[in-house]
Amino acid sequence: MSVFTRPAAGLAAALILSASAALAAPALAAPAAPVAGAACQPGQGVTLAVDFSPVRDQVDIRCAPDAAGTVRDAFAAAGFDFGESGTFITEIDGVDAAALGEQGWWGLFASTADGLPGGPAGDQWQMAMVGADSGPVQTDEAYFFRLFESWSATGDPRLSLAEVVGHAGTDSTPPPARVDPAPANAAQAAGWIGRELAASDGVATLNGAADWGLTIDALFALAAAGVGGDQAAATAAKLQASGEAYAGAAAELDAKWPAVAKLALALQVAGLEPAVVQADGSNRDLIADLRAALGPDGSFGTGDNSFSHPLALIALARTDGGAPPAAVAWLTAQQCADADDPAHGSFGWTAGCGSPDPDATAMAIQGLLAGGLEPTSGPVAGAAAWLAAAQAASGGFPSSWGAANANTTGLAGLALALAGGHDQATAAAAGYVGALQLTCAALAIADTPLTEDSIGAIAFDQAGFDAAVADGIDDLNADQFRRATSQAVFALDAPGLVALTLEGAAAALPSASCAAASSPPPSASSTGAASPSGAATGPTPTASQPAALPPTGPGVGAGLPLAAIAALATGAALVARRRRVLGQLPQPGR
Repeated sequence: MSVFTRPAAGLAAALILSASAALAAPALAAPAAPVAGAACQPGQGVTLAVDFSPVRDQVDIRCAPDAAGTVRDAFAAAGFDFGESGTFITEIDGVDAAALGEQGWWGLFASTADGLPGGPAGDQWQMAMVGADSGPVQTDEAYFFRLFESWSATGDPRLSLAEVVGHAGTDSTPPPARVDPAPANAAQAAGWIGRELAASDGVATLNGAADWGLTIDALFALAAAGVGGDQAAATAAKLQASGEAYAGAAAELDAKWPAVAKLALALQVAGLEPAVVQADGSNRDLIADLRAALGPDGSFGTGDNSFSHPLALIALARTDGGAPPAAVAWLTAQQCADADDPAHGSFGWTAGCGSPDPDATAMAIQGLLAGGLEPTSGPVAGAAAWLAAAQAASGGFPSSWGAANANTTGLAGLALALAGGHDQATAAAAGYVGALQLTCAALAIADTPLTEDSIGAIAFDQAGFDAAVADGIDDLNADQFRRATSQAVFALDAPGLVALTLEGAAAALPSASCAAASSPPPSASSTGAASPSGAATGPTPTASQPAALPPTGPGVGAGLPLAAIAALATGAALVARRRRVLGQLPQPGR
């Protein structure tokens, strides 16, 4: 989002392009400013400042402890409120740029030498080269909004960078506390997923058709929470009997390898042989297919990317042959290795630093660990550091297509937990997910149509939660809840996919009664799992393996983050918009 208030997008772009020229202009004389607040201490967080003059003769300086995410997230964490018009910020804490006339606008300055979040530290303000929705910001950076009365106005903030970061006043409004890291109830979340499966005869559906990808996600969620073993076993049997319905025909392997990898992994988790019966009645070995899809350069089939590639690595790591070193090397080579780039350590849809993506980075961490890298290795530690810096002040993680959401947070929270060294970030992620879970407290809200059947479901985001409280879970939003819940549960102290198993899972699902909602999950007296003939026989899984679930559904690419789908819309528009937008995104198989 641009930080410039302009009636025309072209003018905003022109101003951004001329920012360097503006910096070269002589600074305007800076009158003394009444200052309220205090900057962060070194290592404490991000310092934010707003100069409200000439509308209000005051500069507010605040600290956002441990702030991460975008510039906007940091200001929000410090307690500043934004008003917007279209794609432009027009108002901060009640002070509207329009008070200076139709050409009034808010200018954003950064403490970095290049005006970019994550850039090298500078010693003076630089006009930001990006908008307020850019990031991730870094500890010890500072950002400053000031008002300009016309498009041609220039000048630096009337407080220097040193004056802002060195201000130690104590009269600022304290920033709101971070999310209370009380985790959601993983067993209740899986219980809701299990009831949804049972209602559709063990196979998830979308628009009346079997959705095998979402069915696998649901099975993973039951295994992650260690409940519903009986339902999971029944579902696993249907997956193995699905034949080519999800994995496609053997002749389609070059494009369908992500689905083959996901199905093979699901059968491994269930303790079944990773094989299906083909249309001609022959037995198809999915693991052999994956190895056949491996190219000389270490990539799989066509359309390989950092989000789908780890699935195959994990499935192969659970076998005697282990993860192919060439495939591990290929994934490592996709990482942004430029230490001077803000995206350093990230993974995206293309190799290098061009498209940093939290979902892909979380999945890549999983793949690297499955491939044998240690959590302290450079690639894993670098990816975890970038991912932690992308966390919003709410504790949630944004997708590269939108704001913080439960799906991306499920992947990122688990990846950081398993990479180690990010306890605060993982606790905050669990707290974010917990705040989106429908509990008995939600049922007690006046006039809500929610019933006990909804207990445990997790919304995609706050808007989804609010809509459910107001209107309940119905045909318009149920699919979004199924996808969000099955993936968000992995932020709640779950094992990674390499270690995931139905062995030892409680046979029954947790009760949906508010009277029993606070009771512990059923005793793990029954595994509920299918035959162990397909159990992992490769390297012993460790606690360093994150889990991540590719997107699902008819026509949905297995390489597209689920968060990117669910962020498109809510309600009836979700499916229609998904079909329209997905044609513009990578489609490496279903």
